Amino acid sequence: MSYLDTLAENETVLLRARRTKLIFVDSVLYTLLWTAYVICFYAMDWMPNADSGVRAAVAFGPAIIPLFFFIRDLFSYIFLQVVITNTRILGKRGILSLTVLNIPLNRATDMKVNITVIGRIFKFGTITIFTPGGEFVYKKVANPIKIKSTANRVLIENSTPTGSPGVQGTGL
Repeated sequence: MSYLDTLAENETVLLRARRTKLIFVDSVLYTLLWTAYVICFYAMDWMPNADSGVRAAVAFGPAIIPLFFFIRDLFSYIFLQVVITNTRILGKRGILSLTVLNIPLNRATDMKVNITVIGRIFKFGTITIFTPGGEFVYKKVANPIKIKSTANRVLIENSTPTGSPGVQGTGL
């Protein structure tokens, strides 16, 4: 059970967002480069006079680089989460140094979405949530516009009394 799964009695999860799976692209590219390196190493017989242990260490030693990037991306994917409930915004980022956001929707002062050209194509971007205590930045989150629109919709539904024209409270 995660911290973000501890909800109040009358609270429901409306949206659960994670990082995009496209963060694994760089580790896949590094793996392809490493594979090409190993093939070239053995095809060109670069160290013909070395013993097999040294040749194996030189050929397979760089495998730690794509492995490092894959583990970094995997942890980044697993340990970032943004949840919008009907009353709060919850966020969690990090492994060793954990950054947690737990704020009522009406206390979030602003929400900024930044989407690059590649992000527009593949539907990911950076979302920044401004609160009185600081700002919380979540990078490479899938569908950041949906997060902002869901928060705005819930905030408007919760702040507008029935039968009253106009919107009261802050808008994100």
